[in-house]
Amino acid sequence: MTMVALRYPARRMARITATFTAFAFVLAAAACVSCDDKDAKSDRVDIKGSKSNGDGADDKPKAPEVPTGKVFFVSPKDGATVPTKFKVEMGVEGKTVKPAGATERDPLFGHHHILIDGSPIADLTVVPKNEKHLHYGDGSTDTILLLTPGAHTLTLQFADGSHRSYGPDWATTIKVTVSEGPAAADGKAAPADGKAAPADGKAAPTDGKAAPADGKVAPTDGKAAPADG
Repeated sequence: MTMVALRYPARRMARITATFTAFAFVLAAAACVSCDDKDAKSDRVDIKGSKSNGDGADDKPKAPEVPTGKVFFVSPKDGATVPTKFKVEMGVEGKTVKPAGATERDPLFGHHHILIDGSPIADLTVVPKNEKHLHYGDGSTDTILLLTPGAHTLTLQFADGSHRSYGPDWATTIKVTVSEGPAAADGKAAPADGKAAPADGKAAPTDGKAAPADGKVAPTDGKAAPADG
């Protein structure tokens, strides 16, 4: 009886020890699996790319900022009256004029196009090339236009190196009236006979003779007027 009593507690203790050992092994195995999972996640590029660098900024590469600005006609002005042949000056702010030729779109550069009696062209649409769609792919900022008399619209459209439009935000339209006669230097219409008006604004004699210096009318018989008038 004494031997049985002594052996029973020993067996019980062995079972308890084995149970604790197994439990400890399970815990250790679970901890290893957790560490391996963390390491695997840390190596994933898709997870790394979505993390922040700690200051709140996104680590993903950002697209280049699109500059803001405008295109405009330096001359003529909106509503101007122009001769059939006239000079046009083009301007742009927010981008730099660069000759055409680049295949990749760089939002910082482009060149001008003039659309006669047309409308702005949608973004990324190639500007047509014809008598109504004039290209200045050489980087020109001025040109000479020849238009028929009457009312016309001129649209200035900016586009990239492959003539793809930057859209209506980079376009402007003005109205001009083309007159039949040539324009004077001061913008006033020239006389119908093409002769220049006198500098003092007085009408020249109808017979083509010069008016006296004192402004008096010369005798109709062609004789000089008396000195005392």
